[in-house]
Amino acid sequence: MIKQEGLESASVRKIAVEAGISAGSMRHYFSTQQELFLFSMNLIQERVKERIAKLPLNGSTEENVFTLLEQVLPLDEERIFEMEVWQAFYSQGTD
Repeated sequence: MIKQEGLESASVRKIAVEAGISAGSMRHYFSTQQELFLFSMNLIQERVKERIAKLPLNGSTEENVFTLLEQVLPLDEERIFEMEVWQAFYSQGTD
């Protein structure tokens, strides 16, 4: 939803509809839009951390640095998505 319509349009209600659940169910977990946004940002951070934790960092320091950097660059569909959502948050001043 954030990627499709932007952060300002991503209400708890709209996200609930997109997820196929009731707004009441969504509000059980996220009482405010801010809570939902923080969860989203944390989810992206966790995805990146998990990818990094699985990396075989047994090359030279330079090779390892490049391997790590690749995990935060928009080089495939998943990382492009993460970067777009991260940028939406960053451009709104949400951290």
